[in-house]
Amino acid sequence: MSFPPRRCRLPELCKYLEVAEPTVYRWMKLGMPSIQVVKNGKRYFDLDEIDAWLKSRSTSPVPGQVA
Repeated sequence: MSFPPRRCRLPELCKYLEVAEPTVYRWMKLGMPSIQVVKNGKRYFDLDEIDAWLKSRSTSPVPGQVA
């Protein structure tokens, strides 16, 4: 069974990750995945992709995160 993607906007992502917007922008520069919808120019984040990206980086500290 396939579940619909869990997508959210930047404010919801910040709450989900418990980080500030500048941290999310910094992580985006480091390759954190996001989806930009061309029709309305809004950016969305797939929470499953974000979780996987963070997990892939878990062997090294995430920038801005205190070890």
